[in-house]
Amino acid sequence: MIICKDGCYSYTGATAAEAYSNYLDAKDDHQNLDPTHLQWFSAQEMALNMSLAAKPKTTAKNKVA
Repeated sequence: MIICKDGCYSYTGATAAEAYSNYLDAKDDHQNLDPTHLQWFSAQEMALNMSLAAKPKTTAKNKVA
């Protein structure tokens, strides 16, 4: 899942194009920015909460002795 964020508004989609389309189709008070002016997140990289904080990094299995 991909998340695009414009200020306090966020929109999701299976792809970046779908998330951006959902952003453009929304009826809320967003600014209709082009994709380069939005914040983009991958849900696999995010701890999904109200702050969209990054997940803590884990040590790769092949680096653990």
